[in-house]
Amino acid sequence: MCTFLSDALDVNQSLQTDQVPGIEMTEPFMTYLGQYAQPLLLIEDQMIAWCNRSLSDLIQIETHDLIGLAAATFIHPLHEFDDSKMTVHASSISHATGEKLPVEIRSSPLGHRRWMLSLSPQMGHLTDVDTELLRERLFALAEELPVGVFYAENGLRLAWVNKAMASIFERPRQDVLGTNWLECITPESRALAQEGAISSLLGKSTAVDVHMNSGSGARRTVRFSFSSITSLSRSAGFIGTLEDVSDERAEMEVLSFAALHDPLTGLPNRRALNSELAQLRPLVRDGSLAGVGIIFCDLNGFKAINDNLGHMAGDRLLIETANRLRATCRKSEVVYRYAGDEFVVLTTNPGQADEPDGPSRRFKDAMSRPVRLDKLEIQVSISIGFASTNSDNESLEQVLARADQSMYMDKRTSYSEKSEPEGR
Repeated sequence: MCTFLSDALDVNQSLQTDQVPGIEMTEPFMTYLGQYAQPLLLIEDQMIAWCNRSLSDLIQIETHDLIGLAAATFIHPLHEFDDSKMTVHASSISHATGEKLPVEIRSSPLGHRRWMLSLSPQMGHLTDVDTELLRERLFALAEELPVGVFYAENGLRLAWVNKAMASIFERPRQDVLGTNWLECITPESRALAQEGAISSLLGKSTAVDVHMNSGSGARRTVRFSFSSITSLSRSAGFIGTLEDVSDERAEMEVLSFAALHDPLTGLPNRRALNSELAQLRPLVRDGSLAGVGIIFCDLNGFKAINDNLGHMAGDRLLIETANRLRATCRKSEVVYRYAGDEFVVLTTNPGQADEPDGPSRRFKDAMSRPVRLDKLEIQVSISIGFASTNSDNESLEQVLARADQSMYMDKRTSYSEKSEPEGR
């Protein structure tokens, strides 16, 4: 490829003489070509050597992003140009958005494998006036949208934001423009936002929920949606939206908590236990977790207390039981309300060396103290069954069933010793 005076020719400047090698042209004429209304393109050895301002305006790609590229990456398809005469071909060219613009290309041979191409947008394509009008209307529409809209240069600096985005930031628009959009995101969320941006650069539109600090210092949960705009030189920018989803996320967290927790005691419920067992199952199977223990607990004589003292007293007893079991749990243990007066303690460290009788005694001792209900002081007890994973590759659900059976045995033993009928 030939050498021209500027490796990155700027069409905003007047072209100098001899910038098109081997062609005798005066400076005024070259300046005229550079500002000529018809999009012009010089091809040499199948490479883009020069283009004028009109072409840059048509495709919204800067000249320096085009010069030096193979013409085939820009013109689709690239026809064989005739060395002896002008030819006309129907083709398309790449726009900055990735759109293919249909054009008619007239190629004029200049000798030595050089051609000057004149491009004419096909009928139906927007004129420069139409394009500018459409651009103004799109910006006006974006300005009035209830969600934040932004454009970021090179993926970092905010080049334009609408008033909704400035409102979410709680900063004047002039204070937002030119800033790095990552700076508003909290440090713990920044990696997730960067991951979303990188995914967008790879061609996948991405949405991520992250935390940000607004201008007033308020912490918000926002949803960034990215779409990349990449020029042919691979310099990248983003266009996207920003929504404040703090209320939505808070509502989802409330619903999620309600679905997985008992409303009376605040303990995670049976559904939460089943979910946790499903997550632990593969860890036990592949050896990542040494084992799992399940402690099944049941209040003794709860039905009689509930019937004789009323449901409110029964509820208070359940709440007190939940609090005592929770306070007795170690770091590796979590207590769940399984059903009625049944509780389950899940432990990921079932082999407690300092507990020769297992964890059962610890929880029984916690329930041995009297429970005060209004003016009454009630002595309650609890039956407990314990089971842990063994080498038989049994499921965690089977371990739970063994713990339940063990609890029944403990209850029968307890009632036999007291010569009382089973009151479960």
